[in-house]
Amino acid sequence: MKLYADTPGRRAAQVLGDLAVLGWGVLWGWAAWKLHDLVLRLRAPGEGLERAGTSFSGALGEAGDRVGGLPVVGGAAAGALHRAGRAGDVLADAGRSQQQTVETLGTVLPLLLLLLAVGMVLALWLPRRLRWAREATAANRILSAEDATELLAVRAVAHRGLAQLAGLPTGTVRGWRTGDPEAAAVLAALELRALGLRARRLPVA
Repeated sequence: MKLYADTPGRRAAQVLGDLAVLGWGVLWGWAAWKLHDLVLRLRAPGEGLERAGTSFSGALGEAGDRVGGLPVVGGAAAGALHRAGRAGDVLADAGRSQQQTVETLGTVLPLLLLLLAVGMVLALWLPRRLRWAREATAANRILSAEDATELLAVRAVAHRGLAQLAGLPTGTVRGWRTGDPEAAAVLAALELRALGLRARRLPVA
């Protein structure tokens, strides 16, 4: 598949366009990565809750183990302390849940940003770029055919604008319709120039 034009001006525009799209993608990829890091910083409160809950639960659990051996009230006190320690487990679970939520947002939000920013540009640029590549590749293949000049002339008449056709030598289209090979060559060359291709291999009947 042909990716770039033959003519310097068209080729330079295509290269610059491709580099601009690539740069846009890199820029927003960097922005998405920074957003990912920024969102993940919000895990700090959840990490604090998890640490506090784990510490609280562990402290009460140890206290319950120590008082469990006391006579008379040891068993009841130990049970009360262990039950109270479960509040720390709840707090730790809340902290872990908050961290998981932040991590999910840290993945989803940057991806949405990247898809919106880069996806819109690709939706505008990629179809046009691929369409040109297909047409230029097909035109290159046509150049090796015996009727290349006629095929390209037909396409020029069908697809070139009135301003482009009006800029041709007077009588070009009329000459092509009557079978003039030079008129057909002029139209074919117009089509190739519009695609950014050189007409050096254009056969002339």
